[in-house]
Amino acid sequence: MRASEQPDTVLSRFIGIQANASSFDQSDLDGAATLRLDDIPDWGKQMIELNMKYGVKILGGCCGTGTRHLQFIVDNITV
Repeated sequence: MRASEQPDTVLSRFIGIQANASSFDQSDLDGAATLRLDDIPDWGKQMIELNMKYGVKILGGCCGTGTRHLQFIVDNITV
């Protein structure tokens, strides 16, 4: 589920997030023969939006994320 699909009251309580690299539902990913990833810039922009709009301070990755995902945040976030 994308952050934009959550009410602001939920997002304003976050201090950190470890986002999967795919917005597909878990049932669609379980047992998949290939790794399904969202576009890295799209993923990264959503993570940066959580920081800028809601003050989420800890941004990380979970299932399917790699160094390219985290590097996108490092290269594009403004402090």
